[in-house]
Amino acid sequence: MGNTNKLYPDFTLTRTNCHEEPVHRPVAIQGRGHMLVLDTSQPLTLHAVSANLAYLLQCDESSMWNRALQDWLPKPIWQASLKFVEAGAKQSVVYAEESVRWTSPSSEQYDLVIHSNAGFVTVEFEPLPCSQLSEGTLGRIARRMANTDTLEELYATTTQLVAEAFHFDRVMVYKFDEDKHGCVVGETKQPHLEAYLGLHYPETDIPKIARDLFLKTKSRFISDINPANTTLNFNPSLGKTPPHLDLTFSQLRATSPIHIEYLANMGVTATLCISIIINGELWGLIACHHNTPLTIAFDHRVLSETIGDLLAKRILELEIQRKSIQESNWLLIETEFLENVRHSTNHRIEILENASLLMHMCQADGAALVTLDECTFSGGLTPDTETLLEIRQWLVNQGHTEVFSTSSAGTVLPMIKTSNNDIGGILAACVSIVSHSYIFWFRAQVTKTTNWAGDPENSYTVSTHQDSQEIKLSPRQSFEKWKVMVSDQSHHWEASTLEMARRLRTGIFRKELTYSAELTSRANNDFMQLTFAAAHDLQEPLRTQANYLELIEEILALDSEHEVNRYLAETIRAGARMKELITDLLNFASLNGTTKRQTFALREVLDELQIDLASVITASSAAITVDSLPSMHADRGRVKQLMQNLLTNAIKYVAPGTVPEVSVYMKQEGSYYLLCVKDNGIGIEAADHEIVFKIFQRLHRKTEYEGTGIGLANCKKVAESMDATIGIDINEDVGCTFWVKLHNSTIVA
Repeated sequence: MGNTNKLYPDFTLTRTNCHEEPVHRPVAIQGRGHMLVLDTSQPLTLHAVSANLAYLLQCDESSMWNRALQDWLPKPIWQASLKFVEAGAKQSVVYAEESVRWTSPSSEQYDLVIHSNAGFVTVEFEPLPCSQLSEGTLGRIARRMANTDTLEELYATTTQLVAEAFHFDRVMVYKFDEDKHGCVVGETKQPHLEAYLGLHYPETDIPKIARDLFLKTKSRFISDINPANTTLNFNPSLGKTPPHLDLTFSQLRATSPIHIEYLANMGVTATLCISIIINGELWGLIACHHNTPLTIAFDHRVLSETIGDLLAKRILELEIQRKSIQESNWLLIETEFLENVRHSTNHRIEILENASLLMHMCQADGAALVTLDECTFSGGLTPDTETLLEIRQWLVNQGHTEVFSTSSAGTVLPMIKTSNNDIGGILAACVSIVSHSYIFWFRAQVTKTTNWAGDPENSYTVSTHQDSQEIKLSPRQSFEKWKVMVSDQSHHWEASTLEMARRLRTGIFRKELTYSAELTSRANNDFMQLTFAAAHDLQEPLRTQANYLELIEEILALDSEHEVNRYLAETIRAGARMKELITDLLNFASLNGTTKRQTFALREVLDELQIDLASVITASSAAITVDSLPSMHADRGRVKQLMQNLLTNAIKYVAPGTVPEVSVYMKQEGSYYLLCVKDNGIGIEAADHEIVFKIFQRLHRKTEYEGTGIGLANCKKVAESMDATIGIDINEDVGCTFWVKLHNSTIVA
């Protein structure tokens, strides 16, 4: 391999800087052509020439440097160059390109490719080949491309047409992935050649510097890798040879010795690479290979760049078409889902009801909703609740308050690998910054087999010259299929999926804000009611106590004891009532706190309550029957409080002389379960079904039925904390049935 220092005097190749090789500024050109470079600063001077230019112009190089350019440059070359000199003088940085036909003194035909860039005008001399493209080539290619309906067909058609037009042995469509590795997605080749279709190439094969060049110059042509490069000689008046000359836009720029050896190892002699640029980014290349020398005229290469533009345009059209069809289908589902959430009285239940749809929409294998300090639901492939809470906390700590995604969850989030080795990817959307609520989607790991063209871990071999200790870097010699299997990642989250997650987040986020505002308003109302209770209801037993204590004081002053015991009893009763009020108020206020969900047997709670209420049950001779009940995942203490209030009311509110009969059972209605408490009591009129759940709203005088008017308000708060609803049905015979409507995610079969 050639010495890279000869191409880049100020760059020394090491084991670690191959990707920094300054391929855009060699001090040499390909041996097939000639070059001169003019410095457009005043006065106009000759900056550099290729070592073979004097022979072409049949003059002495030493005489070029000190003579006026117009005195020795052939008139057509001088006139063509002068236009670019004048353009360069008007702008500090300008790039333009043009070709002119010129006949040398030896009667050879040349294309003069002239361009100006950053204060220099470069004239390149390329021998004119005899081959010509057939008329209508571009139009025929454009029509064939337009008639393709799939990307696979487009790639195959393009490679076939380019191979036919330019007579290459192999033409490939080479696509870069998000990691800048390349993959051959389309190929046309001679039958005797090994197929490269489907093979992958590591990012190091076309490093960033080279990829950036393809964004600036849309084609790169090497007619023959074998002739030696021709060095550039710089004007002696410059003193020390400049370290480099920017040849970014040069057609004849010398090729990296590493790349020359790479092509030789592939058995390739001539190449043409055409940029495929989509939305300002290098999507890929049309890579053309030939096993023998091949010459293509400059204007034909310009035409090839147009083919690259046409291919880019058609790729974009087909991608937009495909995504449009796909996204329109998903958008209908997404819109319906968000409309249901928007109009739902309980949007969280709506999310639970559509958990499978959520997974389907994002093509996930599992989903979960985490609110506050609990997992509201999880389905499919998900970590355990503890891990979900850890992930949520990590997202909060990292500031991911919108949408976060990774296809390598085990690497980014170690807690996932510990919890569930099957999970490969995670997508998370924060739907409430108040409660740090997140919707999670999970994708399973996939075993991905990549067919590389040779071992991607050994793209280069490094050797050191024994005498000079110079580093020599050589590309791999084998391009045989090399399989690499990766199984710790999921499929990538597509841009359309991430956009959908953002829209879902926005819709649910708005509903959460409304929900939080409603909770705040409700809390304010509760506070006002508590304040009213403190100012009104608690004063009644205090006044009673004060009045009777005054009477006792008067009786004691008269030394009369016959009324003392009765007054003391009334005082004690008023104190007990005040204690009951305070206890109920504290319980009501505590329901604004966070819930602590756990799995428990509902039947055990009912058994405990019958023991706790044994004295009340015995005194009333109440008969309580409990059907078979499932387990629940909820706050056990709150459920017990709810059932205690319902059972106590069922025993208390019966007609005089009636033995209370209470039955507790559960029945399923679609995605919900109704936990029912049926009684044979005095019943509640339909008009009062809403009123009884408001704090301090009593339907009877305290002299008829004792109570604080807080119990059923507590029941409603408990139900709401479980995203449940509570209501009343009037029995056909006698009494009523209180029911709590629970989503099936609360029930453990």
